Amino acid sequence: MTLIKLNDQSFTINRVGEHYQIGEKKIRAIVHQKGENEFLIAYNHRMHHLILVEKSSQDEYHLSLNGLPCKASLKNAKALLLEKLGMQENTALKISSVNAPMPGMVLEIKVKAGDRVEKNDVLMVLEAMKMENTIKSPASGTINSIDVKEGEGVEKNQVLLQF
Repeated sequence: MTLIKLNDQSFTINRVGEHYQIGEKKIRAIVHQKGENEFLIAYNHRMHHLILVEKSSQDEYHLSLNGLPCKASLKNAKALLLEKLGMQENTALKISSVNAPMPGMVLEIKVKAGDRVEKNDVLMVLEAMKMENTIKSPASGTINSIDVKEGEGVEKNQVLLQF
């Protein structure tokens, strides 16, 4: 089950075989992915054109539906359960800094203070024992400060940057 909020209207949607159940209504629709962010939806003898314009947060999107702009948010069953229990999916892991996993030298810094990064984005390259190691972001967030410089030697567990 997924809870969808489209502009100011909320409804649940489930896929049941070749049909979709929207609230209490069961419909048959054909969804064709035309491009990475573009979909054609055939429903009730009409074709609808949906484009994902921008993902503004983890579950919020700006869309174009048949040429008209709209905002949508999606919450899957897991997110709904966590919300019901008073928890949030994103707060399970709160990261405030990235530390050096080993002693080495900072070869390249790929981000700067103020940059928005996603989980697994490359933050910097650290050389240790003649091997280059990429340091990736453990979570999504905004870089508050870079605490090292390129060419600087670092010790194990030294703070490299802060969120």
